[in-house]
Amino acid sequence: MGGPAREDLRGARRCRPKKLIELCRLLVEQGDELEAELAHRYPRDADQLSEFWAGRMSWRRLWVLVKGCWSTETELLAQNRDLLAYTAWLYACVHRGDGPTPPRPEPIPRPFDN
Repeated sequence: MGGPAREDLRGARRCRPKKLIELCRLLVEQGDELEAELAHRYPRDADQLSEFWAGRMSWRRLWVLVKGCWSTETELLAQNRDLLAYTAWLYACVHRGDGPTPPRPEPIPRPFDN
């Protein structure tokens, strides 16, 4: 009855609450993508998401691996997307006529903003 949820609470306690919450969010919302990214970036079997679910990887180790997936290139792509969305929003605001103000776009969440 070990598994990562019970057995590795020591590792979870070392993570800051924001990190743990963000990691849980990523696992729930983007688990398949996260599994694929870990398989692509880290070819060792010990660094795969299945090892975490089997209780053989700590929360901290998973956090470190996931954090390593967010590269400078990924950040620049996210910034470009945010800027494009903001520019489109400004254009829509200026050309809306008498209609309601369109909702402001949300930036792409950065997994490691603390």
